[in-house]
Amino acid sequence: MAMKVSLTAPTQRIALTGGGLAALLAVAHVANDAVTSMLSTLLPTLQGRFGLSATALALLVATLSFSSSVTQPLFGALSDRFGRRALAAFGLVLSVSLLGLLAVAPSIWALFGLLLVGGLGSAAFHPAGTSIARTSGANPGLAVGLFSAGGMLGLALGPVAVLAVATTLGLGFTPLLMAPGILLGMAVNLVAPVQPRPAGVARPRFFEPRLIAGPIGLLVIAGVFMEVAFVAFTNAVPLWLVAERGIARDDALLGWTLTTFYLAAALGGIAAGAIARRV
Repeated sequence: MAMKVSLTAPTQRIALTGGGLAALLAVAHVANDAVTSMLSTLLPTLQGRFGLSATALALLVATLSFSSSVTQPLFGALSDRFGRRALAAFGLVLSVSLLGLLAVAPSIWALFGLLLVGGLGSAAFHPAGTSIARTSGANPGLAVGLFSAGGMLGLALGPVAVLAVATTLGLGFTPLLMAPGILLGMAVNLVAPVQPRPAGVARPRFFEPRLIAGPIGLLVIAGVFMEVAFVAFTNAVPLWLVAERGIARDDALLGWTLTTFYLAAALGGIAAGAIARRV
């Protein structure tokens, strides 16, 4: 995937394509998912601060999962109709700006609000970012694989980063982790190309029932079952280590346990993207 830079008329805006664009989107995905993964690591801390029950903790996880995942088809349709670049950039900035405040939320209701709206930002970023990556160069499978691996790498870095900041500077400094995502969102908005709609082609339908009747529907079902196991494991392990193994709520072991799991997933994503054209 070679990197290409071009000037688009009539505004002569710089448009990045090829490997450079794929790399930018992968790094942006790192920033987004690093902040998103803070919740799993902070669950024991939030439980101690607000005196939350297991049910309340489950509702926190469900709120983020619903807003960041279940709503993605809606934002995918919006991306098709109104443009991918702006939606990806706005979603990234919104996601990191709000989810970066989880550790300093003043109340449980503020926490739910941050998770709900911040998750919507992440939901907006993912389908638009994936679509841009897929059309960035000559090897769409590898580009999408790199984009997916960037997300897993972000999930891996997030737990370690938030605990490192919390233990060295204090929880009040964890919002600093939103800064890379804000900058990368601005970069995506500046250099990602705008995909023009061919003349005479109408806007795509907002919802296409045929999508869920074929292979896409089967993939959705498979993804749901995979995500249930994924979310249950990553959110339960920190709580289990604290409750059953006596690990401190801010112990680095919580972060490194999740990081090990996410890094393995990232390597799998890269490998799958590389061989997708041959298998």
